[in-house]
Amino acid sequence: MDPSGKTILVCGATGHQGGASARHLLEDGWTVRALTRHPDTDAARALAGLGAELVVGDLLDRASLDQAIRGCYGVHSVQTYREAGIEGEVTEGRNIVDAAKAAGVEHFVYSSVIGAGEQSPRLDYVRSKPELERYLRDSGLEWTIFRPCTFMENFLWQRDDLAAGVLRGFEPPDAAHQYIAVDDIGRFVALALREPGDWLQTTTLIAGDALSMNEVAEVLGRALGRPVRYERLAPPAGVPAPAASPEIADLDRLRRLLPVLKTLEEWARSVDWAMEPAPAVH
Repeated sequence: MDPSGKTILVCGATGHQGGASARHLLEDGWTVRALTRHPDTDAARALAGLGAELVVGDLLDRASLDQAIRGCYGVHSVQTYREAGIEGEVTEGRNIVDAAKAAGVEHFVYSSVIGAGEQSPRLDYVRSKPELERYLRDSGLEWTIFRPCTFMENFLWQRDDLAAGVLRGFEPPDAAHQYIAVDDIGRFVALALREPGDWLQTTTLIAGDALSMNEVAEVLGRALGRPVRYERLAPPAGVPAPAASPEIADLDRLRRLLPVLKTLEEWARSVDWAMEPAPAVH
């Protein structure tokens, strides 16, 4: 796919996933239209400095989406329930799909989440995703769905604990769990738009590494230059213990498709642990 003269609208462009895809799309030569409600933030100004066109819009305001998406070849759509709630997230996701269909968008890439293929997702951030996936599949658009696993960046929330040599979590110490660097989600989005023939009408779980919590502690300890041990916490009263998702990403295939896919150790060694901001938990 030659990106010359083609525009991609990135929703949530000042967030972590949208910001990552916007950067990689710009590197590939696309024109990037970055949808944001707050064009005066540092994140928005940074994207503009890289060459993105900032457009003010709100996923709950269909009219603003119709204006923002006009003339776009593709869309990267990502939402979260944290501000709008689960019902609001569904409205946001439907609005952007409807706007894309009305505008004649040729390729719609949606960031869903691991667990969206389960019949009855238990976690709030998963519950809206199956409905939005179905809505996109039924829309008549050409689509690609990615289901990222847990973000490696979530470990940044434990900077202080890790500095004291402790990693805490609810997971069993020896059960493997999959992780992905947020930047690599952006790489996959850019890859799908660059090589659509391999990705149209596909749903793909994406991850970069699989480790137990004991192994995670070892990896983070090496990156930080100090021993780190894992301490398992009891779930809060009334909250079920976390269970591994039955959905498992095919790491061997993903690394063939994206050879630069980061392992947890590569990600951890690339991080400025004193300064790096943490994303929303997922």
